[in-house]
Amino acid sequence: MEQYVYPDLPRLDDHVLRERRERVFLVFAGLFLGTLAMLNILGITRFLNAAFFIPGSEDWTLKLA
Repeated sequence: MEQYVYPDLPRLDDHVLRERRERVFLVFAGLFLGTLAMLNILGITRFLNAAFFIPGSEDWTLKLA
């Protein structure tokens, strides 16, 4: 895929462009996988009491999750 040519910026080397694209892909993949993990953690707290170590949390009307 050809890179877009901007009039005021120098053209990037193909190696630099590929590394930059791979880095962006890894950031997005990490964000996606982290989001999946957080959704699983938040989903399981509906069934588990996450505040079991706080004294008096059994009497709360609103739970953490």
